[in-house]
Amino acid sequence: MADLVTAAGTGDVVAGLGPLTRRRFLALIGATGAAAAVGLRMRSAAAQTPPLPTGYVVAWPDGVIAGDPLPEGTVLWTRVVAPAGAEPVPVTWEVAADESFTTIVAGGVAVAEAAADWTVKVPVTGLTPDGWFHYRFTVGPDASPAGRLRTAPPEGAPTPSLRFGFASCQQQGTERVAQRAAAEEDGLDFFLHLGDYIYVNDGSTISLDDYRGVYHQFKGDARLQQLQAALPLVAMWDDGEFRNGIDRNEDPARALAAKTAWFETMPVEAPGGDVTRPYRKVAWGDLVDLFLIETRSHRDPELDEDDVDASTAGRTCLGAEQKAWLLDGLASSTARWKLIGNPTDFAPWANLDPNKRGFGAWDDYAAERDEIIAFIADQGISDVAFLCGETHVWIAAHLTTDFADPDAPAVAFAFTTGSQSADPDLVRDAGGDPYAATQGFVNIGFGSTVLNPHQTYVNLVNFGYTVVQVDECALTVEFRTVNVYDVDSQPQTIARFRVAHGATRMDTEFADIPCLSAPDPSRTIASPFTSTGISAVPETVGGVCPLPAAEPVPVAPAFTG
Repeated sequence: MADLVTAAGTGDVVAGLGPLTRRRFLALIGATGAAAAVGLRMRSAAAQTPPLPTGYVVAWPDGVIAGDPLPEGTVLWTRVVAPAGAEPVPVTWEVAADESFTTIVAGGVAVAEAAADWTVKVPVTGLTPDGWFHYRFTVGPDASPAGRLRTAPPEGAPTPSLRFGFASCQQQGTERVAQRAAAEEDGLDFFLHLGDYIYVNDGSTISLDDYRGVYHQFKGDARLQQLQAALPLVAMWDDGEFRNGIDRNEDPARALAAKTAWFETMPVEAPGGDVTRPYRKVAWGDLVDLFLIETRSHRDPELDEDDVDASTAGRTCLGAEQKAWLLDGLASSTARWKLIGNPTDFAPWANLDPNKRGFGAWDDYAAERDEIIAFIADQGISDVAFLCGETHVWIAAHLTTDFADPDAPAVAFAFTTGSQSADPDLVRDAGGDPYAATQGFVNIGFGSTVLNPHQTYVNLVNFGYTVVQVDECALTVEFRTVNVYDVDSQPQTIARFRVAHGATRMDTEFADIPCLSAPDPSRTIASPFTSTGISAVPETVGGVCPLPAAEPVPVAPAFTG
């Protein structure tokens, strides 16, 4: 069993490494906690928890969260409530091999302080790789809800499969049905959230306390807490965490407040305390390298609608340092699949209006996008997929070096998930009628296979999340939708895509199901969805997946009007 680890505030190690001195820490937690701090092992938090400060009322308003699955641990997070002027609060934490917490494998005491908004962030190490564990926090006699954490297989170790969900955009105003449904999915290893975790008020959310208040509102949702207790959270920010449409010219004080609040409230460690660098890699054995990129705070300003050329050389979305990190990582990766968690839509949107941009996505940075795609092609990097969010639209697309050529082979793939609970922009712009939105935007070119031959699928109206299944032979992506106006709604798969190892085209399968983005789900989406079917997973010979027998695989048309 691992020795106890003790932490202060948002994760600074107590024993001589952080700002909380050993003397101050011992004074806070008393003799029992001091014993824990020097390495005693715990049998029961209830028997050894430090005393409760006078006047304290325990609560766990934001639930519990475990962060990125690492081979030997993760980051655990929670927040407590303390009265104004309260002393720092010692919080006991423990990790167990079993749901009943009879076999404790790690634990310690952290300190919640007003300076960090009473949050607790604990880096946990020394766990067995590739396993599930249970964790909880305790203050006085009161225990938090229990959560589950996952450790990853060792990087490079033979790994047969990975299954995870991903989503973005959880605006308030609808029930968090997608979050509950994702929590109940079978076999997920973690949940990836690609930003717009919150939506701030552009005019009034300015200070650190302002941003903290918005997180409190969003994190108080019971269904969101259910998801985050059930599965580790792998998170990246987007503009909703700052204000709509931010770029590198954002007011520095406001940007710092937003970034500080994000790191404070997410189970993610700021490298070296640097809150400007959330981009990182999560590895899953020899199967997957998941690169998480940040697309807001280093980008040049978005182009105005009066601008004609969106392909100006030198314009950047990632910034030089992050782009170099991503390209170097892709080139050096030995994993079978290279996945890129990208908060904004990556594939282009060609349409009948030459001045219409890509919803603040990569269409404003076309030259850099082309550079990344060309790099993947030139380096011969196979099995690359971008996982995208932000646009409130479902898209599956082939990424090629020539988007004007419908027969160009894909060098990578892009899958954009619809929103969890934020109104689809196109529905809102059409006065709330999803059918008018669908038809209207088809008529100006959105979803047109003539103008966008690289797009396999477009859905403008449904809510939900996406499930990704990865093994050595194939990447399978399922778009899962729910009716956010019905708390008992069960998820349905509206589209499925399969990319075989080494393939330059995806297999597709669409479903003609009711539109679940309105209170009345009885009408079907006004679109001639047809199914091409999904090929059976090819048999393996000696563990090697053969390439598809014939390419390109026929793809079903998107919205054609």
